[in-house]
Amino acid sequence: MIKSYVVFDLETTGLSTKYDYIIEFGGIIVRNNTVMENMKKQIFVKPPITLPPFIEQKTNITNAMLEEVSPLEDVIDEILDFIGDRVIVAHNADFDFKFLNEKLKELGREPLKNICLDTLSLAKVVVQNRKYSRLGQIA
Repeated sequence: MIKSYVVFDLETTGLSTKYDYIIEFGGIIVRNNTVMENMKKQIFVKPPITLPPFIEQKTNITNAMLEEVSPLEDVIDEILDFIGDRVIVAHNADFDFKFLNEKLKELGREPLKNICLDTLSLAKVVVQNRKYSRLGQIA
């Protein structure tokens, strides 16, 4: 039985793991089916580019919010320590897990090998009468 897992989400500058960047990591630990309020992590990440207006609009993250934060190479250990060896849960995990692993490879790090559960795939099976399976619509 899984005793704890990490639920996380990334915000990025786009969909390409090659040309885009992580701008936010947000996660929470769930232990014994209880959200651990004292085990939340939210980290803004400074990309090497200026955010396009459509990304600011889509994510509600502005260039001003990223001015004084660290780049990924300076916060990656904090992210990895938070995830640890826990099972990962994410909506559209295929994207988030792959994106994070590609950025780890770019930094010369080993990719994560954690078990990863995708709530998007689960939603498509469980809630079949919905036209869309976006997190906000499913929640």
